Amino acid sequence: MALNKIPGIKVSRIYRLPATQKKYKSKNKHRSQYYLPHSISNTTVSGKYSASITKHTANHDELVKEGQLLLNNKVMHLFNGSYKKHKAASIELAKFAVNNFEIMKELKQPKIMFHMLNPFNIFYWARIGRVLILDALRTKTPEELLYRELGQAEKIKINKEKELRNIILNRNIDK
Repeated sequence: MALNKIPGIKVSRIYRLPATQKKYKSKNKHRSQYYLPHSISNTTVSGKYSASITKHTANHDELVKEGQLLLNNKVMHLFNGSYKKHKAASIELAKFAVNNFEIMKELKQPKIMFHMLNPFNIFYWARIGRVLILDALRTKTPEELLYRELGQAEKIKINKEKELRNIILNRNIDK
């Protein structure tokens, strides 16, 4: 029975009501057209990493996956242009990296695939620049500072090893 047929109720137009209503609306809208093929979900891994440094145990593969997910989240939030999420992901990654620095050396850099016209969009670069500038100006946590120092020490160590190899090779060539 239509509402127009009921006396006392005048309806100019009747809209069909949906059978089911969505309880949750998606708030996250992707602004740019890129994706990380290695990351399946956008969730952050918090409180799941262990404080001990492990070397090639059963737990090693799980720690590598968690570290890769944290690194992918940081990069993805950078390219999305969301500063708050990028900051939270940076802090989580630094906490993980300080506890598991040997595992961080094994991680691969995220590979990002772009839409063909996306790099020509000025707003895309403005969002990335805004996040990078705000991140450079903020006060870093002690874990982030320690992670930076560990990375610099590792870089110096690798450079010294290369120099020693070059010196040894040059001496062997001269003789």
